[in-house]
Formats: sequence, structure tokens, C-alpha cells
Amino acid sequence: MTKQHSVVAATLVAACIVVAVTAGEQNQGDRFAGVELTAAPVAGNVHMVQGRGGGNVGVFVGPDGVLLVDSLFAPLSDRLVAAVRTISDGEIRFLINTHVHPDHIGGNENLAGQGVLIFAHDNVRVRALERFRHPRGGGQRFLPAPPVGARPVVTYNDTVSFHFNCEEVR
Repeated sequence: MTKQHSVVAATLVAACIVVAVTAGEQNQGDRFAGVELTAAPVAGNVHMVQGRGGGNVGVFVGPDGVLLVDSLFAPLSDRLVAAVRTISDGEIRFLINTHVHPDHIGGNENLAGQGVLIFAHDNVRVRALERFRHPRGGGQRFLPAPPVGARPVVTYNDTVSFHFNCEEVR
């Protein structure tokens, strides 16, 4: 292969990589483009935000503010907050993570940036400090550790009680 052919081949490979990466980023954004989140009452001051493409979020509202259970994927954070605003204009103060799958902790960093304090079991934080195996489509893949700002700040070992909105939440 001549030097000119090598340059052409390298340029074509680079162009293919750029196209593949750009298409992958575009597809990731498109994945959430049509997702609409809606709030539904569950009981009393407890609601659920739900939508296609991920987990549900528990929402507990009252005079002290808002407590969330899980945070969905990061691209849905603004829509999650908008859905919560249809229930309450109170400050979103607390977030409890149930586990480390991306549809449960993906929005953590965005919410923490708005001043939300993140709680989780000790083991959730441990898993959030390292990359972890995540089953997908019958196979296995590794997901990177979440960014520092997405990790739980307060952890508990056995049980935790929130005395919030004139109720005890366990």
C-alpha cells in the first residue's frame, strides 16, 4: 500500500468513526425525545410520576416540600421536575435511591445540582462508586460508575425514617 493509499484509508476509517459516534449520540437523544412524564395520585400526599422508557418515581409532597424516590434517566430530569410541578410547587428537598440502575439514578446529578440531598442504602452507594455489571437483552455489560455529583450523600444500613410533611416515612 502506498503512502497515499494509507492516508486515504486512515481518513475513511476516521470518517466512519465520527459518523458512528455521532449517530450513537443522536440515537441516545432520540431515545427520550417522545417520552412524556405524567403524575398520578397514589394515596394522600403520595403520587407517582410515570412514562415510557424507564422506571417510575415516587413523589411525596406536603408543607415541608417534596421527597422523590428514584430519579429516572438524566435526559428526563427537566421533564421529571415539570411533572412534579403539576403536583406541588414545593422545593424538591430529598431523593431516595432504591438501586443503581440508570433509570433509577440517572437524574441524580441534575437534581443534586438543584440542591436535592440524595439518600440510599450503604450498598447502593458502594455500587455507585464503581462500574457495575448490568444485564441487558440476556447478556451482560458493564456500566461506568456514576459521576461524583450523582452519588448518594447520606446512607443508611438497616432502616431510615424521614419525619417530613407531618408524617414518618420509612
